[in-house]
Amino acid sequence: ALIPMVATADVAAVAVEHLVSRDFSGYTVKALPGPPARTMRKATALIGERLALAELPYVQFPPDDVQGALLAAGLSREAASLLVEMMVAVNEGRHFGPDDSSGTGHPVADGPQGATTLEAFLNEALTA
Repeated sequence: ALIPMVATADVAAVAVEHLVSRDFSGYTVKALPGPPARTMRKATALIGERLALAELPYVQFPPDDVQGALLAAGLSREAASLLVEMMVAVNEGRHFGPDDSSGTGHPVADGPQGATTLEAFLNEALTA
């Protein structure tokens, strides 16, 4: 499944714009599409390339194993169940809502768009 990825810097830039302009009231949810979505396998490959670990594998754990690990880490049964439910929805491609027709893998939005690619983020975050 394609996973939309938006850099926190892009989210922060949009949040600052709204906080400075005060063009909102109450609670507001905005879609912030970013560069084309990636599969976790492709994202892992890009991380491996950046770390000089060309064979870095993406390993997807079964939901029951993830829930057991979360419980062992101290999460409540409810929190672990909700996280696993979200993980399964993401893996099945049904978590992010309707995609626009551009093939980006992001929900439809009529406002700003995040510009930071995964490669640009990795270059900044994983500097040698």
